[in-house]
Formats: sequence, C-alpha cells, structure tokens
Amino acid sequence: MLRAVFISLSESRSLRAAAEKTWIGQRLSRRFVAGTTIEDALTATKAMNQLRLSVSVDNLGENVANADEARHSAQLYHQLLDQMQAQSLNANVSLKLTHMGLDVDESMAYEIASGVVQQPLPKLEIFSQSPPVPV
Repeated sequence: MLRAVFISLSESRSLRAAAEKTWIGQRLSRRFVAGTTIEDALTATKAMNQLRLSVSVDNLGENVANADEARHSAQLYHQLLDQMQAQSLNANVSLKLTHMGLDVDESMAYEIASGVVQQPLPKLEIFSQSPPVPV
C-alpha cells in the first residue's frame, strides 16, 4: 500500500515541478540530484571525478506512458553515454526498464534497452563487497 502511494507521488507533475523549480525543492534535493539536464549531470560528474570519485547517473522517474516517451528516454541515455565516453568520465548509468517502455510493450522495451546497452561504454566495473574489478 505504501509503495503505491510513493509511486503515485512520483508520477505527480505538480510535485515534480515544485521540486525542480522552487527554492525549497531545489535545496532539499541538491545533495542527491545533480540537475535536470544532461549538461548538469556531466558537470557534476566531472566535479566528482576531480575528487577521484566514480559516479552513477540515474535518470529520475519511473514509467513512461507510450512508445514515444520510451524512445525519448532512450535517446537521452544515448546522448549521456556519448558525452561520458567523449569526455572520458569515470561514470556509469542506471538503466530502468520501465523508462524503456516495459509497462507499455515488453518486446519494444527489449528492443530499445538492447540498443542502449550495445552502445560502447568508457568503462565497465563489477561492484561487490571488495574494491571494483575492471572488466
């Protein structure tokens, strides 16, 4: 029941707008959210890399409502990965299958997600309890 409440809140456009555009929303989320654009994410990634920290970039949100939104979400991931590779950033992305349209059409989501994961990545690491192991 509580999960359903949080999912409903996460899908609220008015709450998202308040979090992104109001002073209090920005102040509360600043520690966890680098920004709302690819450039914001890249700038924050560069800053963390300068501190010798690796970064995991997460496109916030959950579900998409149709195929066009799923393709748009995949395009954002492609752009982000292109820039991460071009700038040799020490980072990865968190890919959500619901962003790729899993709740709309499973076969479409598989096709879109396959295209994203086939894109060359700057570095792949396997994380465990011990230090990262480059692959």
